[in-house]
Amino acid sequence: MVRFVTINKFCDMTGYTRRAVEGKRQTGAWTEGGVIVKAPDGHILIDIEEFERWALSGQEPQKAPGRPMKSPMRPDFGPPPQRRKCSPRSPKLDT
Repeated sequence: MVRFVTINKFCDMTGYTRRAVEGKRQTGAWTEGGVIVKAPDGHILIDIEEFERWALSGQEPQKAPGRPMKSPMRPDFGPPPQRRKCSPRSPKLDT
């Protein structure tokens, strides 16, 4: 089995989306030198062995030092904000 694969190949193999991979990089769940490897030619690769170790660890992702974790979703406290009701506008007619 190949140990290092491109992000596209990794997504094909696992079902993760490219956006999910980038999100894990940004939050620090997958760090360079761990699951993420930068090849000498500059390509970003996924280390399958490290990914499997991460997947089996059962631990929450760790925040990268000096970078705040960003959630793509709204924090879960309270009901969603109410939308303002807008009155319908009549179309403008040329006369």
